[in-house]
Amino acid sequence: MYVRYGVDGASIFCKYWHTVEAKSEEEGFQGLLVFHSHLTFCVYLTTSHSTYETDEENDEETAYSDRLTEKYGHVIEKYGHVIEKYGHVIDQYDHVIEKYDHVIEKYGHVIEKYGHMIEKYGHVIEQYGHVIEKYGHVIECLPDEKFMPPIGNGHIATNVLSDTIYMNGFYNGYREDSHRARLQATSAVDVQFNDDRESRYYALDMFNGIFYQKIYHPTQNTSITIMYFAHRKYDTLLVTHVSVQQILPSNISFICSKGGLSQDIGNSSEVKVDNSTTYWSGENKRPETDDLEPMRFHHVWTKKVNVSEDYINDTYRSNWISITSIGTDKEEVFSLYRKALEMTHDNLVNQHKQEWNRIWKKGHIEIHGDDKELQRNIHAAFYNILSSLPQKQNVHNPFIGLSPGGLSRGGKINPNKTGGPSNNYAGHVFWDMDTWIMPPIMMFHPNLARLMINSRIRVLDTAKKNAKGTGYLGARFPWEQAVTGIDTCPWDLASKYQVHVTADVSYALRQYLYVSSKDAAIEMLTNGGSSLALEIAKFWESRVNKTDDRNDILG
Repeated sequence: MYVRYGVDGASIFCKYWHTVEAKSEEEGFQGLLVFHSHLTFCVYLTTSHSTYETDEENDEETAYSDRLTEKYGHVIEKYGHVIEKYGHVIDQYDHVIEKYDHVIEKYGHVIEKYGHMIEKYGHVIEQYGHVIEKYGHVIECLPDEKFMPPIGNGHIATNVLSDTIYMNGFYNGYREDSHRARLQATSAVDVQFNDDRESRYYALDMFNGIFYQKIYHPTQNTSITIMYFAHRKYDTLLVTHVSVQQILPSNISFICSKGGLSQDIGNSSEVKVDNSTTYWSGENKRPETDDLEPMRFHHVWTKKVNVSEDYINDTYRSNWISITSIGTDKEEVFSLYRKALEMTHDNLVNQHKQEWNRIWKKGHIEIHGDDKELQRNIHAAFYNILSSLPQKQNVHNPFIGLSPGGLSRGGKINPNKTGGPSNNYAGHVFWDMDTWIMPPIMMFHPNLARLMINSRIRVLDTAKKNAKGTGYLGARFPWEQAVTGIDTCPWDLASKYQVHVTADVSYALRQYLYVSSKDAAIEMLTNGGSSLALEIAKFWESRVNKTDDRNDILG
């Protein structure tokens, strides 16, 4: 049988062909293994019997291979050796690969190293390729620290691999010095080798709320996968799971990048509970007002707990997990910590994934067309916001509102400067929540919009004092809001003259009532909404001039 690849495919054909032999019960045969450039392959048989393939069929196959080579020749030329090694896998999933060839072309170097994973999980890619394309992104190096992705659940959050964890409502600093209080990141587990020859890949799975780090060391034949997530169901928990595969024992060091002691914490103590568990407790050094009591936190973690170990097919495999639990109620913190240790790893992860899946299924924005980057950006924006919103009110630590930078940012980076746009407004609640963030979230998650509005109702009494203190009626909301509702903005002019934030709060309330059912609207109005609307109206009424037929606002 004659096989023709054409000019474009000739060099590829010469480089990546070999003869395969096989035996049949009826008759032996010999053939060439020829790669198609859409990353599948076929075996062309040579035999004394012409009944295997007609000239017409051969011409059709040849024309087909020419068309594919012309379209994808540059891909096969670069990754032909990969295809040769994993051809049997590619053959099984060629319909998947043909659909996602643009992904393979971009990440061929990943396939080269992790073809064995594709072989094992091809059925997963087949089922969830559309999810990976929309909600996942693989990179070989991490971005600048200020662009690192968050993992959070509305109660606690951290930027991946940073030395800091932040908790909802936990601030340090008096009035305009208020900022998020830093807690040490006992969940930031990483790996070090005795040289720098390893390759690292990073992926954020926004659909499941998990960040992955994949590490491969060629000379030590070691492959490590680390997953990090803030548990979506059990909100005090940060989970790190490590999976190691190696042929021979290698020199690996596991480190926890928790950084130095926090300058925001005082009156603290650390206790060794058992061989693997440490308990740390403390409080913020300086509350934002004189009459506010310090806020105490409870922080318990385990450095390393083995989940499983085995030795199969000359490969050593081990899995272990690290659990961090943080909150304001000691009993809850320890209870959820123990619950996590008692659960199987699969059960712990699956319950987390189910919660994230439920959130996305309630609603999201889809872009129809070929702009995959725009689709990922929209999902990233929603993921970033949803990571900072709790699914329900924590009775021990109520939601205090949303900052423009989210829950994973807002600490005091510069000791001589607090807040401002360059430092995520110190984690303070800002008018962005009411005007820009709440309305789109409300369309899919009205319960989360209700939580955001409630964060304003929570400080209504303080807002009324703010209005009275500046000579007006009703309620005046602060330019920047933290725990108490006093203005924590470090820029005095903004505190005095940026009054539109009160109108932004009323805008959010009005938008919520517009789209709510009768029952939801009544619930809102009878649980603080009507008082909120009335006090805002009083504030604006006291600022207008009724006598000169103009639209001036006093002050």
